[in-house]
Amino acid sequence: MKTNYNTTIQGQKIVLVPYRREHVEQYHTWMQCPQLQEATASEPLTLQEEYEMQQKWAEDEDKCTFILLDRSLPDTPGTGKHGGGMAGERQLLESAVTVVALHVEHCSAGFAK
Repeated sequence: MKTNYNTTIQGQKIVLVPYRREHVEQYHTWMQCPQLQEATASEPLTLQEEYEMQQKWAEDEDKCTFILLDRSLPDTPGTGKHGGGMAGERQLLESAVTVVALHVEHCSAGFAK
């Protein structure tokens, strides 16, 4: 989402950073897991389709997509220095101008090895 493009949420154990192009390759690797596909009701995408989806999410006015970083893990290679390794993703969905509902999805950190 355009409004969270520069937003980082810092916690003691985790950091949330906007889902950007540099995260796509690792995210795509996670999403090749059949159990994760089933748990998230996702269809497998090609790497190119994953890049296109990331761009679509970045431009979506109703969705904030963050990568969850685990501070106890080293930075994920190729993703910059954010203070932790990629461990999952979070999507915050807003309805209309007034927030009607907040839906949080979390992909398991167990796939971030």
